[in-house]
Amino acid sequence: MAGVIYQFAKIGTGLAKVRFFTIALLLIPLLTSCASGVKMEREDLRFHFETDEVAGVLLMPEGPGPFPAVILIHGDGEITWDSYGYYKPLQQAMVEAGFAVLSWDKPGIGNSTGNWLTYSMNDRANLVIEARKLLRDRVDIRSNTIGLWGISQAGWVMPETFVEADAFAFMIAVSPAINWIQQGHYMMSKRLKAEGYSQDAISGAIEASEKGNEYLGRDILYREYVEYTKSSQPCCQTVMSQDRWEFVRKNVNSDASKSLARITVPVLAIFGEFDNNVDVEDSVQYFEKLRSAGNNLDVTIKTFRSANHSIMPAASNDPAMNNEMSIYKMLMKIEFYGADAFAPGYIDYTVKWMTERFKN
Repeated sequence: MAGVIYQFAKIGTGLAKVRFFTIALLLIPLLTSCASGVKMEREDLRFHFETDEVAGVLLMPEGPGPFPAVILIHGDGEITWDSYGYYKPLQQAMVEAGFAVLSWDKPGIGNSTGNWLTYSMNDRANLVIEARKLLRDRVDIRSNTIGLWGISQAGWVMPETFVEADAFAFMIAVSPAINWIQQGHYMMSKRLKAEGYSQDAISGAIEASEKGNEYLGRDILYREYVEYTKSSQPCCQTVMSQDRWEFVRKNVNSDASKSLARITVPVLAIFGEFDNNVDVEDSVQYFEKLRSAGNNLDVTIKTFRSANHSIMPAASNDPAMNNEMSIYKMLMKIEFYGADAFAPGYIDYTVKWMTERFKN
């Protein structure tokens, strides 16, 4: 089946508990002494999208404004407004550079109502558009300078928000895939290779996955999907929950190529050289096409060497960071080192790109 990208979903809200007890009790004394000193104002806000009430957090620089703004778009999984601390160094750097930063708990996570697994990529895009309306009505936000930053699965969400050519002032895509099914096959290949499967076994697994994707397009019952999956190859018998299955069915045909091609505002595409989740070479080609097509002359593509899907340092043979312990270690590293936990220069490069174009 199509692969999960940004896999906080495996941990869920239990991550918050681990972060509180492990980090708050053991690390806070050290972290307090190493605080960044970034001054920002936090505003908790709520807005409605369809039947859901979304709990957001707006971080503002000091002063009256108006400020340029950026909306953060999550990847896959049960993500809070700060992605359990993963966003913190980036948010701090953006605010310090003079940008307001808006993000929110996914529906059904944290303080938001609903269930994010009922959303299609188009639903998620419409939620972002609703958030833009919230910002444009504020006197302390520069309404014509609201941009997007998104990671992983957000690569399918953000292009869908450009229903108008200038809907947003800029787009920053971090580790974005283009085609859901192709990305799933790539991710499966990387995982199985790391687990020691032969190339023949990997090819067989991909063939089985293609048949599974055909199942997703049929009008079948969840129990039929479960029976099919349990009868597949040993490597591929993991059964999705019914909510997850419905989510994948809604989104398995996602492809960003057409919507990406109509974007004319400045674009920054960021990749990690050793991404085991997204085929970097394939995705880069689409952004190069966007630049060469002539409709958008401001397309920047940056690949950070020896970095993974999360743009953190990694070796070429590292498995994808998709298990609980790896993610715990990643978040603890960010708590200790802040921006220095990421690939060298990643956050500075991102904020400099934003500032050069939109600060003034």
